[in-house]
Amino acid sequence: MQLKSGTLGKLTFGPVFMPKGYGKVMNDLTQEEMGTTHREKAWRELIADIEKGRS
Repeated sequence: MQLKSGTLGKLTFGPVFMPKGYGKVMNDLTQEEMGTTHREKAWRELIADIEKGRS
C-alpha cells in the first residue's frame, strides 16, 4: 500500500495498492499490464447469458 495516492478515478482502491512486481499503483497500470479484471469477466459472462436466453 502506498502512502502517496496515484491516479484517481478508476478502481476504488487502485490509487493506493501497488501489485507485486510493478513499480506503480493499480490505477497507473496500462490495460495490458492489468489484464482482464473480475468486473470485465463478470460483464462478459452476463452478456453471454443474456444472449443465450434470446436464441
